[in-house]
Amino acid sequence: DITELKAVEAELRTARDELEQRVAERTAELEEANALMSLEIGERRRAEADLRTAEHRYRLLAEQIPAVTYIREFNRPDGEPPQYYTSPRIEQLLGYTVDEWLSTEDFWMSRLHPDDRTGVLAATLRSETTANRSRWSSATCTRTAASSGWPTKRS
Repeated sequence: DITELKAVEAELRTARDELEQRVAERTAELEEANALMSLEIGERRRAEADLRTAEHRYRLLAEQIPAVTYIREFNRPDGEPPQYYTSPRIEQLLGYTVDEWLSTEDFWMSRLHPDDRTGVLAATLRSETTANRSRWSSATCTRTAASSGWPTKRS
């Protein structure tokens, strides 16, 4: 019957049109998501570049001043030593490599001169337990050659 055939053809056209509409809508959604993802990737790349630049500048400064600088993270859950940056000046001033200095969590404490130990440990505890986590201090530390030095450190 021709009427039935025309009805089936009309249904097929309607189904095809609906499918094309859904495909077009989904394509538009995916294009928008891709555009947003591209923007986010660009922002992250810029942020990473800015971070690398800032780190490079910090290292230039920290490695040129005639003092030992270090950055210490407190209360790390992974059990790693909390100190994660020590300037290479440590080797020139005290004779220890950065790797030696960072290899054991409290290596620096064992190198404090006994006369300075109590004061430095108290200042470190204050720094760890207050919002002011940055301070200047100086202490006498033992060198590898068993002599003493006076590095200024910012913790």
